[in-house]
Amino acid sequence: MPSSRLDASAIASRARSFGLAVVGLGVTIVVALILLVWPTVPMKSGGVGNSIPMQPNWVVPALDRDVPCFPPGDSRYPGPGRTGPLGESMDGCPPELPTPDPAAAKSGVPLDVAALDVPLSHLGNYEIELGTAVLPNGYLSELSMELGNGLDGTYDAAPITLGLKLDPDGTMLPANVYIRGLTDGPELVHVVASFDLHRADPGAVMEIRNVRVR
Repeated sequence: MPSSRLDASAIASRARSFGLAVVGLGVTIVVALILLVWPTVPMKSGGVGNSIPMQPNWVVPALDRDVPCFPPGDSRYPGPGRTGPLGESMDGCPPELPTPDPAAAKSGVPLDVAALDVPLSHLGNYEIELGTAVLPNGYLSELSMELGNGLDGTYDAAPITLGLKLDPDGTMLPANVYIRGLTDGPELVHVVASFDLHRADPGAVMEIRNVRVR
């Protein structure tokens, strides 16, 4: 009789273990299915401590005023006792960038583009030069762009960014105003809209609207 009770107890214990294993497997399968069908959203840094979702047909904010505070010894930071281009201390976090004085501000030439339709003739990367602007002492106060038809479903493009170049064939300047720094005098910049096109209906265009750089 004792042997019979022991066998029954062992059987019950094994049944409970089997039941828990089945439940665990079921939960794993459900989680895996959710991950397969849930839309993934890649992230792009929008400055120190910020993340921006890369949604189709959404313009990434181009003007970054986050203060880049790097720890001592970080290769991106000059280090203790060093100074910036205007003689400002570079210990800890950089100070607020000084706005151009009235005399320097007069050298600025803003760029305003009310409307530009870009034919979407091929998939892949696009870089569209929108014009030039002159920044007083390199000081950037506004960099913005809108889309007129981002939600009409005729195309999917991401990420869509608005940036600056010193040369049309050069690389994009850093978006962060502190990392870019200032210049000694007016700075001519080329304003460029860039994006990767993933899908487009025949004859589709991207309606770029209200570009403002100053």
